[in-house]
Amino acid sequence: MYVDQTTTKAAKLTATLWADSTYGYIVDREKDHIQEAAQQASFPLEHWTCVHGCGLCTKGIECKARPLQTAPIVIIEMGYNDDDNMNSEAARENMQMQTWFQSLKANALDITQVIFIAQPTYVAATGKEITAGRFTQDAVILVEKLNIAACRFRADGNLYAGMLYKEGCLCQDPSTCKTYKSHGKYMSEGGNEALWIDEEHPSSLGAVIHFKCLAAALLEEYKFVFEFGEFPCREMGAVLGGDAAELGGTAEHLAASFFL
Repeated sequence: MYVDQTTTKAAKLTATLWADSTYGYIVDREKDHIQEAAQQASFPLEHWTCVHGCGLCTKGIECKARPLQTAPIVIIEMGYNDDDNMNSEAARENMQMQTWFQSLKANALDITQVIFIAQPTYVAATGKEITAGRFTQDAVILVEKLNIAACRFRADGNLYAGMLYKEGCLCQDPSTCKTYKSHGKYMSEGGNEALWIDEEHPSSLGAVIHFKCLAAALLEEYKFVFEFGEFPCREMGAVLGGDAAELGGTAEHLAASFFL
């Protein structure tokens, strides 16, 4: 697709993030750490919200969440809460009843692109397998029927703090999980601030680091989207190698500017 850069380069597109409880432990209501992280990363985030218990096919606790707000680029990070036993047909039927889909439908003329984050499967510190949602591609197909460009971005373990690979499997690092609370902060067994509250939820610190890594990966892969409005193919993936530490230092270093 040809894009006239002389007319579009100055008009950078902005984004909104609709997520599950990946960001549910951002507890400091007086300071928006995600928005601050976006500003420091030069990521054009206008709004963000997370809904506990929600999925692409599953209604969450919406009464306690910020309302969904749209932007030209909508980033949707959901899927862990969906029932993997559903087939694609049932999943798409359920999606059409969800608030995220209804919001896209109602604001289709104002939305340029939707990016679905395909969350990774991993083994929790407890040994439980946390399975990624299977329906991001179904969501892409459904949104395209609204005449909105959509694609899936594969977020692997490199974009999560407190993860490591063992024998090819992505695993939660037990040394980064919460073991006690001190002065209002969740701490790991080594005395550092924990990156995970439990087997499914990053801590406030872990969520900030994850967003910073995700923002860097999205800007790397979708620079032509944000700057020129030219949309990529349906399937993209994080290309930043290594772990969260390699994206800017240790976990503590990455988050220091947010929590000092």
